[in-house]
Amino acid sequence: MTKSELLDQLSGIGILAQDLRLFLDVNPTDQAALADFRQVTAEYRNLIALYEQQHGPLTGGQDVNSTWTNHPWPWQHEMMGGNA
Repeated sequence: MTKSELLDQLSGIGILAQDLRLFLDVNPTDQAALADFRQVTAEYRNLIALYEQQHGPLTGGQDVNSTWTNHPWPWQHEMMGGNA
C-alpha cells in the first residue's frame, strides 16, 4: 500500500470513528455501535502502526528535545517582512 493510500484510509477510518463517537454520545447504550467503534478504533491504530513502520512518525509525538518551536510561526514571518 502506498503512502497516499494509507493516508486516505487513515482519513476515512478517522472520520468513521468520529461519527461513531458522536452517535455514542447520544446513544450510549447501543451495544452494536459500541462494538463497531471498538473495531474501527482498533483498525485505526493498526493503520497508524503500519504507516509509521513504513513511512516514519505520523505525528510529532512527545519528543521534548524537538526544536520546531524555536522557529518563527507563520504569522511571525509576515511581521518580519518575509513571505513564509
